[in-house]
Amino acid sequence: MNQTGNIKNFDYDRYNLRTNIEAKIARSLTFTLGVAGHVGDQKSPGFAAGGTSGTSVSSAPWLSVAEQAAYAHPYLPKEYEGVPTASQNDYGNTINPIAATELSGYSKSQTVSVQTNAALQWDLPWVKGLRLKVMGAYDRSTTTSKILSTPYFVMLASTPNSTSSEITYSKASDPRNNANVATGKKTNNLTEGFTQWRRITSQASISYTNTFAEKHKVDLLALVETRDYKTNNFSASGKDIPFPQLPELGFATTPADRRFERRLAQGGLRVPRTIQLRGQIPRRVLGPLRRIVQVHRQRLGPPLGFLPLRVARLAHVRGRFLRPAAQGGR
Repeated sequence: MNQTGNIKNFDYDRYNLRTNIEAKIARSLTFTLGVAGHVGDQKSPGFAAGGTSGTSVSSAPWLSVAEQAAYAHPYLPKEYEGVPTASQNDYGNTINPIAATELSGYSKSQTVSVQTNAALQWDLPWVKGLRLKVMGAYDRSTTTSKILSTPYFVMLASTPNSTSSEITYSKASDPRNNANVATGKKTNNLTEGFTQWRRITSQASISYTNTFAEKHKVDLLALVETRDYKTNNFSASGKDIPFPQLPELGFATTPADRRFERRLAQGGLRVPRTIQLRGQIPRRVLGPLRRIVQVHRQRLGPPLGFLPLRVARLAHVRGRFLRPAAQGGR
């Protein structure tokens, strides 16, 4: 998939892969496997287009190309004395949307992501409706980025005033203020970063589903789930690259780096249960059923920690069982 942005020099390429396999490896044993992945390659200028694209470019949102186009003065020429003309926004920044897309540098990032899951299900042959299942999933994503910020000069336009009846121009730096008008020096900046995360999920469950007398359904599920999530980020930057055509951090005159790492592990246990009864039930059965539910709730008490329990509430109207009322959060 190739997506060219509606602004010059914005481009995104993506390659997707997805497959699902299901096999009955024994009479009552089923194996499923799912694999999905994608590779994304994103390119953009030194200024963001606006909106969500600004997350990969280190510039203020009010300096995006869309914002600069909104503040640009359409009556100004494209260049003055060979230098791009510019006006000012409400924040006093010099803006020129064409120069922002063609002269500001570039931002490149590549993402490789993969998601896998496998499950094994055993339908116990000697107990109808009883099923055991285990599942594991492994997800991983890595992103590498490279941002080269190249400063440039603009000719800032001043509107006519009491002392001048014509538009006047003065040399100024681009909005990032890395071009020195007095010395003529342009200080570029290079930043490279790496981000990765991985998530491991495992589940084990036992379920029982059955229907009695064609009208009474029982559906029970006990599920245990664990999750482990880890991520780390790293970035380094350097200023004043002597050869912008060969942007490597080793050539930076003023290097600087920054590191960050975060780890997180999660675990949980859930035991949801649902009981559905339909049809006419004799009154001699109604009383014991209600007592069983009451004793069950009294013995368990309120849930502790991350163990949420749900107990179906039975409604009785004129000797008939209706569908259970909406289950509570417990």
